[in-house]
Amino acid sequence: MLISHSELIISPIKKQIRAEAQKVISFLSKTNLPTYLIEIEGITSIFSPTVFSQEVINHYFLHANTGEVTTGYTCQLAIFNELSDSGKTICTVINADHIDLIADAFQAGFIFGGLTSRIDESGNIIDLVQLVISNNTHSHSHSHSHTPHPFVQLPDGGISDGTLTLRITDKSDSLILYQNQYDPVTRHWSIYPDKSYEAIEKEAKLAKLKWLLGEKMSLTIFENVSGNAVGYISLRPVIPPKVADVGYGIFLDYRGLGYASRALNIFTEWAFNSAGFVRIELGVKAGNIASKKAAIKAGYIQESICQGRLINSDGTFSDQLSFIKLNPVITRS
Repeated sequence: MLISHSELIISPIKKQIRAEAQKVISFLSKTNLPTYLIEIEGITSIFSPTVFSQEVINHYFLHANTGEVTTGYTCQLAIFNELSDSGKTICTVINADHIDLIADAFQAGFIFGGLTSRIDESGNIIDLVQLVISNNTHSHSHSHSHTPHPFVQLPDGGISDGTLTLRITDKSDSLILYQNQYDPVTRHWSIYPDKSYEAIEKEAKLAKLKWLLGEKMSLTIFENVSGNAVGYISLRPVIPPKVADVGYGIFLDYRGLGYASRALNIFTEWAFNSAGFVRIELGVKAGNIASKKAAIKAGYIQESICQGRLINSDGTFSDQLSFIKLNPVITRS
């Protein structure tokens, strides 16, 4: 239906990019809210005006919702640059599941504009990533990262020592993560309130996006011999560059097997050797003997005690035992 009310233009890329950009601008200045299609290298871009400003143009790819388009933004970089250099702001929306396409948009100079959602024909909530490019964002694209602290991507299949494998958390892990928060031991030591299943599922679905944005690493720990999920590990950057805070937990049926320290070792080695971190911090409630032992076994050393830092489920506060591990290759001065 959209195409029948639109205009399809096959663009000879590299020869008429500027002319095509001007056609887009001219066509979208009409008052009947048209849509304008451009096909470049077999990928069809759809441009439409916004109701609130002629300087803002909406964009999406014809087949992006099917996952067929993975490099559309870099393939069509010239047209986006021409439009932004003409003073236009281009807003594009991508399904949050399409990580490769989002990464491609960052590579092309788009910046993260936030999250939104829509409801599809079946009543499912679809999370969407909003991205923006304009003359301002484009002019800084060569000197600044498009994400605050982009993380190095985990290898395909995760990281493993042969006994455990750590991979990025996804939707399939939602149930075990939800159930774990009702384990009495987990609840006793947790500093977070219980979450609904929907909230945990949403976090799991967005884990790859949060990783790409450099906001948080969320991984699920798997036992190789059984293939079962046995725990989780997460990392968040703190203010100083190359420094982060790590947290972890092992599910009820797999405690006492040394999996916490083993997973912490796997992750820390990767974070130092591949992801470029120089210092990882770890906080443990003063009474949590098992977590303290795991940290020490993984080579972390206690640096300090932070009094009254960690909240308890009853509203009281516990002291935090602060552990750290330094990357052995760093130069200290």
